[in-house]
Amino acid sequence: MAYRPTAKCSNRYRQATNGLSRGRHAGVCPYERIEVTCIVSPNGKKLGAIIHGMSKILCVDDDPDILRLLRRGCELHGFTVVTAQDGEAALEAAVAHCPDLVMLDVGIPIKDGRDVCRELKERSDTRAIPVIFLSAHTDQFSRRLCLELGAEDFIEKPFDLDALMRKVGYMLGKERPL
Repeated sequence: MAYRPTAKCSNRYRQATNGLSRGRHAGVCPYERIEVTCIVSPNGKKLGAIIHGMSKILCVDDDPDILRLLRRGCELHGFTVVTAQDGEAALEAAVAHCPDLVMLDVGIPIKDGRDVCRELKERSDTRAIPVIFLSAHTDQFSRRLCLELGAEDFIEKPFDLDALMRKVGYMLGKERPL
């Protein structure tokens, strides 16, 4: 996945790569949680850096407050975020942005979250994207149905944002489970 640094972040990348002087070295930017590999010539001249980008997460919910919370939490944990507020927009965003993970509310307008999950799992280009359902529907039937559709997890609302971010990090291979 290619990631292009923005001008606002360039100083942060310099800080992350500061002091890396010879050969190929890796550093982690403490602000953006991005791994930076510095490419340096044998005489010490910096030739460039490879930035191993952030994972992209598609957050889908019809409640703007929950979307804002999810966006803030994901960005603080170093993820790029794409949002959608209905099922149709979610499917379009999944195809257009190829996210690494989808967080999906069950009760969204136009196409319900279960229909969105079903369509994502039927398409060959989106089948492998992990889906986490976020829902206030806490009955066992809803949970079982969502998991049978191919979702990797089902989180009840209200949820603990830190626990959700740990789970997301684990699912994306960025963190060990607790």
